[in-house]
Amino acid sequence: MEILLANNLLKNMKSALVVVDTEGEILLLNESAGRILGVERVSEAVGRNCRDVFRSFPYLSDLLLASFRIHTLPDRAELEIEGRPSKDRKTIGYTMSPIFSDRQERLGTALFFKDLTEVELEETQEKIKDRLVSLGEMAAWLAHEIRNPLAGIEVSADILLKGETDPQKSEAARDILDEVKRLNRIIMQTLDFVRPRPVNLQECNINDILEWCLGEFLADREDIQVEKSLAGIEEVLLDDTQMAQAIGNIIKNCCEAMRDGGKLILRSYTVPSESAGHVPEAFSDHVIRRDRNIVVEIEDTGEGMAEDVMDKIFTPFFTTKSGGTGIGMPMAQKVITEHWGFLDVESWPGRGTRFKAILPMFTPKSEE
Repeated sequence: MEILLANNLLKNMKSALVVVDTEGEILLLNESAGRILGVERVSEAVGRNCRDVFRSFPYLSDLLLASFRIHTLPDRAELEIEGRPSKDRKTIGYTMSPIFSDRQERLGTALFFKDLTEVELEETQEKIKDRLVSLGEMAAWLAHEIRNPLAGIEVSADILLKGETDPQKSEAARDILDEVKRLNRIIMQTLDFVRPRPVNLQECNINDILEWCLGEFLADREDIQVEKSLAGIEEVLLDDTQMAQAIGNIIKNCCEAMRDGGKLILRSYTVPSESAGHVPEAFSDHVIRRDRNIVVEIEDTGEGMAEDVMDKIFTPFFTTKSGGTGIGMPMAQKVITEHWGFLDVESWPGRGTRFKAILPMFTPKSEE
């Protein structure tokens, strides 16, 4: 009875538990630990070396084996363990306890832990939201305090440029105008990102938005070949202005990744949706959701991104480009998310990047 109770307790406890002996052999591994660490057959892990079982998380094995050389084991600590592949990261809160025999001989180590990855993610998102609120207030103040003087500088520089015959001074005036325009652009992009903008749904065609964005961003890029595969898709309800901004930011990002030219591939098609009929409360009662989703893929053959860069591509104000604002891609994600869609990205260093936007098909409800 006691053995059965102990087994059921270990099986159903929410905290993960791993026990290893001094050689690293697993003596106990409960279901919660197996689920967090991706061990499918928990019972078969017992008796095997932790390095083999936790091959995807090598640092965890190092931690367990190092415990036999540490006098004071960590209590209520947090640790980010990076797996293989490296994008598989987990944050765990853990406690380590030594296991002794009746003669006080060291027999093993018990590791109690809990997956805090989602908690960490939520806390990070909350911090970002708090920062964006503060940034919104600061951006509004900056827009008021800076844009008026910038307008005066722009007018003065323009007057100087028109009346100047010295090439060197004309070039200096042009530089001033360029910098003023850049500062104005940064202020406007920051304001657009941090201030709330309602989604103004209008009937439009996603392919028309794609074609318009191509004309805007590829007009002077003859070194980029465009390959299109656009399915015939009915008109749906979108905020065409915001969606054009989002798709334009993605296309701009792809073009900048192909500094020496390349190929830009655009695809649009539909896929079945399991959320037919579900309409967000924020949208009108006169809107219905179809049983399909629109998928837009935008792919380049540029330099691609390393994993650490790709993980931060939607983080506000993160940029690897000289003179970049780090707002373009977070803005694209924000717009698509506010349309109840998803924006995904895959990248292959040296080969290119593919963005995939999945959008629900909202259409007007018939008068009947």
